Amino acid sequence: MDNKRVLVVDDEPFMRTLLIDLISDLNVQSDEAEDGMVALERLKQNEYHLVISDIRMPNLGGIELLENALKLNILTPFIFLTGYSDDLMILKAIKLGAVDFIGKPFLPVELSNVISRTLELGQRRLEIANEIRLNSPHLLPKKKQ
Repeated sequence: MDNKRVLVVDDEPFMRTLLIDLISDLNVQSDEAEDGMVALERLKQNEYHLVISDIRMPNLGGIELLENALKLNILTPFIFLTGYSDDLMILKAIKLGAVDFIGKPFLPVELSNVISRTLELGQRRLEIANEIRLNSPHLLPKKKQ
């Protein structure tokens, strides 16, 4: 999973550290943000292959972060962590395109598996999209004459 980059968003420093340690065990680079506002700025400045975000945070929560990212055409997959069982919030996130939900507390191996699967699927989707573009000349950008 070389060259993959994950953004970890959580208002609890201990949780961010735990997640970053878990991600580094997968040989994946990570950045962190303490709330959705900081995360949104990072998403504007850098390319990420995955965002792992708490749902409830001060300033800008996870769902609002995803909504704002989509408005900016940032299509990075999101995995949400939550310590709350709020079916309406989960349903809203799924409708917005969230990849998965992990309840807190979680088993590290469970989250590792979800992260690995999401990153692998994202890579495969990129390969398929590139293959389609290469085999479909009408989808390639037109050259300037």
